[in-house]
Formats: sequence, structure tokens, C-alpha cells
Amino acid sequence: MQAPLPQNEEQRLKALYSEHILDTATEQAFDDLVKLASFICGTPISTITFVDPARQWFKAKVGVALRETPRDQAFCAHTILHPEEALVVEDATKDSRFFDNPLVTGGPNIRFYAGVPLVTDEGHALGSLCVIDTKPRTLTPEQLEALKVCRNQVMRELDLKRKTAELTHSLGLLEESQQKLQASETRYRELVDRSLGFLCVHDLEGKLVLVNPAAHQALGYREEELIGKNMIDLLTPGSRPLFPRYLERIRNTHSDTGLMRIRTKSGEERVWMYRNVLRLEEDAEPRVIGHAQDVTDSQKMEETLRQQVAQDPLTKLFNRRFLEEAMTREIRKAVRRKRSVAVLMIDVDHYKRYNDTYGHAVGDQVLVTLANFLKNGIRAEDMACRFGGDEFALVLNEAAAEGARIRAEVLCEKVRELSILDGGRVIAGFTLSIGVAAYPENGATLQDLLEAADKALYRAKKQGRNRVCVADKVPTAAAAHTTTAQSSADD
Repeated sequence: MQAPLPQNEEQRLKALYSEHILDTATEQAFDDLVKLASFICGTPISTITFVDPARQWFKAKVGVALRETPRDQAFCAHTILHPEEALVVEDATKDSRFFDNPLVTGGPNIRFYAGVPLVTDEGHALGSLCVIDTKPRTLTPEQLEALKVCRNQVMRELDLKRKTAELTHSLGLLEESQQKLQASETRYRELVDRSLGFLCVHDLEGKLVLVNPAAHQALGYREEELIGKNMIDLLTPGSRPLFPRYLERIRNTHSDTGLMRIRTKSGEERVWMYRNVLRLEEDAEPRVIGHAQDVTDSQKMEETLRQQVAQDPLTKLFNRRFLEEAMTREIRKAVRRKRSVAVLMIDVDHYKRYNDTYGHAVGDQVLVTLANFLKNGIRAEDMACRFGGDEFALVLNEAAAEGARIRAEVLCEKVRELSILDGGRVIAGFTLSIGVAAYPENGATLQDLLEAADKALYRAKKQGRNRVCVADKVPTAAAAHTTTAQSSADD
């Protein structure tokens, strides 16, 4: 069903055209945001789209090859009808608005859609940031909140682009009437003082020439303390090694965009998103004009949301979804480097009796204690995860099946030393059943290894528990064929 036009369609289109965003080239900042949205929400597809009179145009996308679609097919055309809320379609085939939509009945075969409108300060919805899946599903409240945080970052990036364009235009007007260096510096000063955002001017070595009031107030310095200071001295120690490469990009491409970690006079570390351009003027020294905004709070929120999405809330280990993504990466590395990687599937023997005998609070304490035991029993380059219920998994990098078996046997021995206190009672006697699988002996894909380790775990439990079983080896020819296919796919 074609979406009706928003009541403010004329004003909305004026706002959209004023952004000068349509049909522009891809940009890393927007590409990173759709990748982040896809990762957080666990969907194969994510896009940033803008809706003009005839179409939905994709500024950034992951997981889909489309560049644009007709507006009458666009889910986002429905999203912009309600700027104040998200549009979530759990199963498009059961929604009267979309069940016969060509994007549902044909490629990309949309089943699930969640979009948040990209809304200006004046309330005009320009388009949306959305995540899409090819199977019905929903989002957790945390994932929906994270999607809104990513949307806010999209709007901040648009705002930064607009301010930079305005700045560039202003500088163009200055060029028309410039005289010499002194007059040019005077006009820079006027421009800098009028700017509402953080704005500074430095030379090609990084020495500050001008800083506007908003910037020196945010940094906590008086203006005279900043003039003549080098930008590198304001960076956090970890960011300083990157500064020479930033200057090189400015010299070569005459512009740069990114994040800088700044230390204020009080010692507080802040994150600034910047967009800098090099101005070359006749009879004047080259100057870099930098415009920035403080994104520290949103960066912290994004990091917190990433951790929440990747972490099991009870044990604080990684969750199953994060482990599967990490394992896929590690298998690809192992293929390229011709090395091994192993996975241990671990089951807590007779876990149900702890819940039944002592209660669920003690059962949770058992899981947390065993989670800490497993995490402390692996190397920094390995990974521990709660796979679900009383089942855990370990990923051991550069470990073949035999080496992984030995390490699993050690875990089975050491776990017997664990105990927890419940009031005056000591609860001990924990045992584990462990299934081991490794690349390439037991398979060459994520699914191969998980299935092989799970079968080995089942065999360990069937044989009486409190033991380690290793998965059966796959035929050498089959493993080599799968490995070659995996390597080719990665290339």
C-alpha cells in the first residue's frame, strides 16, 4: 500500500533539499553508522535513506545492493509519517500495508523492518535509519534505544556537514575580496568569532592561529593560552601518534573528517567530531579551518549499548550471538594463516539440582562462580561465553583438537576445587561435561564446529558426565574443500 504524503510535505522537501545530501557520494561516517546499527540489532541489512517526491534514496547501506527504490514501495515513506516514533513491522507478510510490496514478494525479501525517522529540529522527517531482516522478528527495548542513538548521530553528522558547507561558502565569499595576509587574518577572525560551534584555525604544522570563544571555553583555556599552541599538545597521549597522519591527509587531500580525543585544561578527556578543510590563498599562508562538536556523551552511550548487546547480564561473559560473530572472524583468520582454532562446549553437570535443592538465587550464584572460573582459566587471546542456560563455550585461538582436549581436562580437574557459601552451607562438588571441536580437524565453518562440539558434548553426557569428548575428524578431502571455499569467500 502506497503511503500518503505527510501534511508538511512541502516544508519537508525544502528541508531535505537544503541539506544537499541527495545523490552525494558514500561517506565513512554514515557507512559506519549503518554497520553499527546492523551489529547492535543483529540484522543482515541496515540503511540510511532519504525520501524525495519520487523515490527513496540510499545514502548508506549494508547487506543490500539497491541504490534507490520508488517511493510507493518504500517502507521509509511510512516511517516519515510519524516523526516522533519508530515504525516496527515484525512480519511484513502479515501487514496489510506491505504484504504485496515488491520488496517483500521479491528481493530483498523483507520480512522484518524497524525504522526511526531522521527528524530536523523543526520537526521535518527527511528519511530514516532502518534495520531489515529476511525473517520475522522483533527488537529488544535496548536495541530500539540503540537504534535511536545511531539516528541521533546521523543527524549530528548532517548538521556538521551543513555547518561545514556554510563555513566553506563564507570562506569563498571572503576570497573574493581578500587583499593580503593581514586582511585575510582579520576576516578569519571575524568568521571565527561569529561561529557558534567549536572552530579553530591552525597552520600546516598544527600551530593554532585563531580559536573562537566556544572552543576555548570548552577546553577551559583563555584564548591567549591557546594561540601559538600546537594542536598535538591538546590531544590525549594515546591520540598523539595519529596527529602526523592527520596533517599528511590535510596536505594531500585538503580536507579530513574524524574523531579527536582532546584533553581539557582540567585534565578531562573529551571526544570531538571534526571536519577540517585546507584553505590556500594567494599572498597568504595556508590555513586549516576546523569545525567540531563534542560527541563524548553519545560515544559513551554507544559503547555502553555495545557492551549490553554483546554481554550476558548475569555472568558478564559474552553472549552467544557475539561469540558466533567472533568465531566466524577467528575461523577466517585461521584459514588465511593456516592455523587452528578450537571451541569447547561446556555443560554444568546436574545443574537442575542446585535450583531445585537450594533455590534459583543459589543456582545463579553457581553460574556466576563457574563463569569467573572459566574466564580466569583462559588466555587473554581466548574468549569465554555463556551459550545459554547452564551451557558455556570457550574459543581457544591457535589450539588444535588435542591441545584443546588437554586444556579441557585441566578445567575438569580444577573445577572440583570450587565451592560457594550459602549462609552456613558450603556447596561444592561441581563437575563439567565438555565437547571439543577444532578447525580444521572437525570442520571449517562456524556451523560445522558448533555442531561437532555439541555432538561431542552429548557423547560426554551420555557416557556418564564429568568427562571430555573430542569430535570425530572430518575426511581430509572434505575439510580441504570447505577450507578452500571459505578462503575464496573471504577474498
